[in-house]
Amino acid sequence: MRKIIFYLFSFFLSATAFAQQDVDALIFSKTSLGGTARNMGVGGVMGSVGGDISSVINNPAGLAQFSKSEFTISPSLLFNNSKSNFLNNQNADFRTRFMFSNMAVVFANRTNMGKLRSSNWSVNFNRISNFTNKVYFEADNMNSSYAQSLAESMTADVKKNNGLPIYSGNKLDQSEYNYFGLKSLNAYDTYLMNYDTASKRMYSIVQGGVKQSGTITTTGGVNEFGINWAGDFNNKILVGIGINFDYLSYSVATSYNENDLNGINAKNFIHFNSTDLLEVEGMGANLKAGVLVKPNDYLRVSAFVHTPTYFGLKEEFSNQFRTKLPGSSGVENYESSSPSTFFNYNLFTPWRLGLGLTGIIKNVGFLSAEYELTDYSDAFLVFDGSTNSKFKSLQVDLNKQIASKYSLAHTFKIGAEYSIEQFRLRAGYVYKSGVFNSNIAPANGNQAANIFTGGLGYRSDNFGFDLAYVRSIFKDYMSLYSVNNTETGLNNTNQFSQIVTTFTFKF
Repeated sequence: MRKIIFYLFSFFLSATAFAQQDVDALIFSKTSLGGTARNMGVGGVMGSVGGDISSVINNPAGLAQFSKSEFTISPSLLFNNSKSNFLNNQNADFRTRFMFSNMAVVFANRTNMGKLRSSNWSVNFNRISNFTNKVYFEADNMNSSYAQSLAESMTADVKKNNGLPIYSGNKLDQSEYNYFGLKSLNAYDTYLMNYDTASKRMYSIVQGGVKQSGTITTTGGVNEFGINWAGDFNNKILVGIGINFDYLSYSVATSYNENDLNGINAKNFIHFNSTDLLEVEGMGANLKAGVLVKPNDYLRVSAFVHTPTYFGLKEEFSNQFRTKLPGSSGVENYESSSPSTFFNYNLFTPWRLGLGLTGIIKNVGFLSAEYELTDYSDAFLVFDGSTNSKFKSLQVDLNKQIASKYSLAHTFKIGAEYSIEQFRLRAGYVYKSGVFNSNIAPANGNQAANIFTGGLGYRSDNFGFDLAYVRSIFKDYMSLYSVNNTETGLNNTNQFSQIVTTFTFKF
């Protein structure tokens, strides 16, 4: 059964190589807890409370609560601690990143005349997704090699192209990258596999007895720039709408190594390294709308909807192989690099729907709960050139995989704030359910997340300071390769900590 593949294998079709897969639709559709330190300190429920500039992330109606204009800026530090289980061997890695999670200004216009009591505008920047991660894995493997998987792929390419790659003067013809998989062709060019004319199959020179190791380093995120309006009608019904432009940047660098283990392959093999670089970037747009109803001074009921984000994305992928093999005169080194391949495609993320309920105790604080529904199976990809039958076939296949592998996902949030004169104490909890259909979810890797938050703040007439701490934990699965339909992969436990500060200036 094909489990989620992080990205280590490429799809290859005709003259174009693809590193993009159905998993992109999942990675680029998910969101992180973001915005101001106040919003993050209470678990992201400020869209259902109102009065915080980052309420536009979920519910722009909350902007109507403002009676005074303000500017906020929120620098933060993100710490990632990943633990991988690879062939029952435990490994860990750590990564730190500085970023701005929020920068925004709201222009308040409270009239207190007629039915429209306020008409407020905001210009917002919010970090809504973080891709920062680093995974390290290492273990001894007596049973298989990544080179075997590449030999299987190369066998299929040879059959499809009715022959072996063409060489000119003992040098690989660069045009062959149009017809063979980038990584399998580089492995072939560095003598990791040979062709058996009798069986018409490629076979790897190494089939186990190796120490396998590697790192997978991910960077990037989604930054959202939005223009929002909200109005307060009779101090009872608050409505808001916003148009948002999202910039997506995603980079994955993978270094994979195999070394001969204790001389088991000494006659044929010493070492190889495969280095991949995948970069994706592009722009997207969406609309968000919400309503917040105040039936009395103690209760607030909210609802919001987000349209799909339409992304136009450009992807670049390249691979390099280096091998060390025993030779008649000692160690012989070989290297082969693919050209960079480019591919443009569009992604539509799923709709998001949410409901919220908040209880208010005047001059004391609030308790708020929020629910969000997202159907990740509704995401879909559209390829440039999809009128071509081969492109169309791949597009249809990937969208079928999205529809079958992913499912409805539920997010539950609860947050509270307690006031002590000008000071605030905050706490929150978020649970995000798994994203896979139950019959296909990787063991211990369905990406269900538990997020714990806390914070404190200070408010004066013209200035505010907030501090928040966020701790997020989830498990996922990464497939490295498959040989004879048997997978070798990683089970990861990802732990993210984020410290956020927000400075607020009212005017």
